[in-house]
Amino acid sequence: NTGFKDRIGIFEVILVDDAIGELIASNPGEGEIMKAARVQKIPDMREDGIIKLLQGLTTIEELERVVDLS
Repeated sequence: NTGFKDRIGIFEVILVDDAIGELIASNPGEGEIMKAARVQKIPDMREDGIIKLLQGLTTIEELERVVDLS
């Protein structure tokens, strides 16, 4: 009785708006896409995991296992 009952996902979403679409057409690296996506203010996987940690849905150990927190 110390584990998790269900699984919960940690998600990251990038909305392909006009700016992201134009960037993708120029064959950018992942870092360039992530930088452009930050304007959308959507949590990345690390931030989503931290939110779920603060909500008590996961533990720091589990979050560190699947996401780089550094």
